[in-house]
Amino acid sequence: MKRLFVGFFGVALLCVIAAARPVKAEIRHVVLGPQSSITALCLRCMTQPAPEVLTGSFDITVLPVEQPGGVAAITNVQLNSTSFAVTGNGFWQRLGLHRQAMVLDAQINASRALLTSGRRQAANENELSIVLSSGRAGDHTYILVLAALPDTLPAVDSDGDGVADGVDNCPRVSNVDQLDEDGDGVGNVCDKCPQTPSLSLVTADGCSIDQLCPCAAPANADAWSSPGAYVRCVAKAVRQLRRNGKLLRGDALRTIRDATHSACGRTILALR
Repeated sequence: MKRLFVGFFGVALLCVIAAARPVKAEIRHVVLGPQSSITALCLRCMTQPAPEVLTGSFDITVLPVEQPGGVAAITNVQLNSTSFAVTGNGFWQRLGLHRQAMVLDAQINASRALLTSGRRQAANENELSIVLSSGRAGDHTYILVLAALPDTLPAVDSDGDGVADGVDNCPRVSNVDQLDEDGDGVGNVCDKCPQTPSLSLVTADGCSIDQLCPCAAPANADAWSSPGAYVRCVAKAVRQLRRNGKLLRGDALRTIRDATHSACGRTILALR
């Protein structure tokens, strides 16, 4: 983290120097989509809270700096969830066509937090999608999943409901009302698990791991065929969450490990 912060400090210095050049910076306003979230891992708690859906926007200013892939300043950060308000500024750098890095000096409620992307993360051309995490900030470590689209880009509306894909909570099925009764970020019309507990970590179909892989038995049978079948189900759900940027690698490994050590799928004989 220190190395990344120092690297971006050097970029900031170059930006100050480059500011004297007669080059107009390009400013883009971006808004978060429904896949964005914030998780506050409690360092002293026995159980951990679920991610909260994060909404809001920020500005990206492409800086006139001669760096491979380009450097941009992140400003006017205004993000909110049920429990948290996030403000701050930082830098984002594209490293070629498919890699990126970011650092954000943030204020999260009353705590100051330096959020970074750590190792270089995958990038795509049309969307800023990145996972940021902090060191210890008070009694918490924060994880932000940012999935944002510039509101200046032509809106892609795959289902033709008048809501752009980047902010549509059900981008493949028309839902003008955007209703989401269980508040999991997935619209009612494409939510396969409509009764998901509040603040649950869910896949693109709106289902949590516990709903996809209930310990007692799968949805289509009276019992798991073996402990391995249960673990495979959990691993499949974890892969979906990882692809959606909702689960870090360490948390994914711990979830699979816990499933392996659980009693789920095991036959227990009662002695009389």
